Parts: sequence; structure tokens; C-alpha cells
Amino acid sequence: MLRSGEPLPTPAKTSPRAPYDWTIGKRLRFSCTVYYAKQFDALRRRCGIEDGFLQSLARCENWAAEGGKSKSNFWKTADNQFIIKTLVNAWNVADLHVLIELGPSYFRYMDATTSKPTVLAKMLGFYTVEIKNLESGNTQARADLLVMENLFYNQSIVKTFDLKGIQGRKVKPSNNSSGSKTLFDGEWIEGQQRTLTIVRPYSKVVLQEAIKLDCDFLMKSNIMDYSLLVGIDENQKHLVCGLVDTIGSYTFAKTLEYKAKQGLNASKEVTVMPPNEYQERFVNAMDNYFVACPDKWSRPLDDTKIPGDYRQLPSVL
Repeated sequence: MLRSGEPLPTPAKTSPRAPYDWTIGKRLRFSCTVYYAKQFDALRRRCGIEDGFLQSLARCENWAAEGGKSKSNFWKTADNQFIIKTLVNAWNVADLHVLIELGPSYFRYMDATTSKPTVLAKMLGFYTVEIKNLESGNTQARADLLVMENLFYNQSIVKTFDLKGIQGRKVKPSNNSSGSKTLFDGEWIEGQQRTLTIVRPYSKVVLQEAIKLDCDFLMKSNIMDYSLLVGIDENQKHLVCGLVDTIGSYTFAKTLEYKAKQGLNASKEVTVMPPNEYQERFVNAMDNYFVACPDKWSRPLDDTKIPGDYRQLPSVL
């Protein structure tokens, strides 16, 4: 949840780009373009993470992310609080362009979540970093970078799942015996995780509402192919989850892939599909993946009368 307070600055009133550059000697020029600087600064303050943000980014290490097919490179900050991802060009569209277009609606939506539940993993800034040789005029290095929250920060996660709502989706067998691989929907179902990770009724209601609201926002933003990343913390006996990979725009190229796969694999569920269809399948699957266990505060969903005397309770013997 965001902290209550003033709304985020309106993106339309400020430029989405703020370039900064500096030189080292007469040879190298470093530049960093900050996108939606004021909006992200306000968002981070609302999340209570502005203090120490730059210090965290100053020390990073390579991270081999599991669970997806992304061609991006990943890093984690040394304090494990943030994840940095390189933005790539995929399906004839650049991730950076998608983020620039998504920016205004993203900030409006995050502003609305101060009073509504959300499981959207927060994007906390994106940048273009470049190193140019002034003598030759050549660009020596360039990267578009997205900074995100680490959902599992300060958690003791023993098992993780990447869920898309495709029941036949499984991890390919490998020689990895470390047990740290992120699992998919097939392992969630076959491993009986839906009955082993029973949640409280109130938690189920909040999760349902959050997923519906978030997926509706993503659908209206023409986004699909996102996942619910779930971590099981056995020490604290709770689940940690969030929607990730939320910048997959449904492009014309993906439309062609969808139609081709739909014709070739009519009996097989496909990942690439129109945002409204993806949303419907995803929301229904997540509702089915998590089972609520009634507690003493729960009431029947039908008109069943609750006995006032324990002696009126049905016997299980």
C-alpha cells in the first residue's frame, strides 16, 4: 500500500525526460536520462523508500532471474531491496517506449491504490545510461534500465512459483538440483499447493479484489503475458505475491502469433492472446488457485442457519 497524502504530480505538466551528463577528462562523457523524475520521486516517497534509494543502487550484483524467457539482464542491489532489469526490444516494440507510453496511466493508477488493494509489483524508476567517447564520437555502452521493488525483500522464501493461469505450464527438466528453481502452474496444481497453502477468507477477498483491479488496469493499458509471482515463507507461515512482467504490450506481431498458434494448437492453451482474453483466464485461474479456509468469523455463503448451541452442530462421527 502507498502512504496517504498528496497525489502524484501530473505527468502532462512536466517533461517525461530529464537528461544529466558529465565528462571525465576530455575523453569520456557519461549521461543518464531520468524518465518521469518528479513522479517517481513522489511515488518512492509515498512508499517510504526514498531515503537510501541512491545508496542502494550504488552497490549491485548480477542476478540470474528464474522463471521466465526474458532476454533481459538482471541485477540486485547489495541490500536485496531492489531489482534492476535491462529493457529490450521485443516483438517489434521497445520496452522503453512501452514504459514511456504507460507512464501517465501508471501514476494515476498508483495514486488510486492509496485506498484500494493492489498486488502490482511497483516500478520505481527507469533510466537510459550511456557512455560516449568524445574523441571518436562512438557510443561505448548504452542501456535502458528499469528499477523495481524486490517482492521478497526481508523474507525467508523457501519456494517460488510463477503463475500465468495455464495449467499445463511446467518447468522443463534440468540438471539443477539446488531446489531453487521457480516453478510454474503445473507444479502448483500437481503439488497440491492450492490445498497446502490455504488462506484466510479475508485475505482471499483482498487478493481477489486486488488481482481484478490490477488486471483491469493492465488490460486497458493493452498489457498481457504478466504473472503472479508467489513466494512461500515457511518461517512466518505466509505467502508473498505480486504481479510481475507488467510491460508486455500486445503488439501487431503478437496478434499474428496468437492467430497462428490458435490454428496450429487448438487444444493447447497459449500464452500470447489479446489482453481481455488473457485477463479473463488469469483472474479465473488465480481465483481457483487459492482456497480460503473458514474461520470462526466466517458466515455461510447461502441461507444456512448458524446453530447457537454447540450441541446442535452436526456430528462427524
